[in-house]
Amino acid sequence: MHGIRQSALVVSLSTLRSSLALAQQTPTAVTVDYMSKHPRELDGKLVIVRARLELGWEGDNFLYDQPNAVLPNQPTGPPPRVWIHCDPQYESQVYGAFKPDSRRMIGTFTGYFHLVPNRKGRSNGMFDPRPLQFSAISVSNPQTQGQ
Repeated sequence: MHGIRQSALVVSLSTLRSSLALAQQTPTAVTVDYMSKHPRELDGKLVIVRARLELGWEGDNFLYDQPNAVLPNQPTGPPPRVWIHCDPQYESQVYGAFKPDSRRMIGTFTGYFHLVPNRKGRSNGMFDPRPLQFSAISVSNPQTQGQ
């Protein structure tokens, strides 16, 4: 009888882990604007965003909402942005989806959003990615924009 209970418990825990893994694999659809306004809510979550990627120099790569995106109550000033990076295992899939030498692209990016608190002296005169960060794992529907 004790062995049956243990087996049932193991099966129940395995089913629960599988359900949680599947739930975490479904990304939440957001905009860059939403990420910038709700960073604590999205911290560590898998998200999907249709956005414009602009590649800079030495890793200063950012996602912006598409130019034609309708953003309610958008204040004037610079548009919200999120720093994007890829772990080496995903770089070829994400950046390889676009034409070489392209610096501006639009795509549907899937990845993990992170809020990295400001730390004094973090930049030391070097590039500072800021606290809103997106760790991309895939891109679909890529389109290269004019330079």
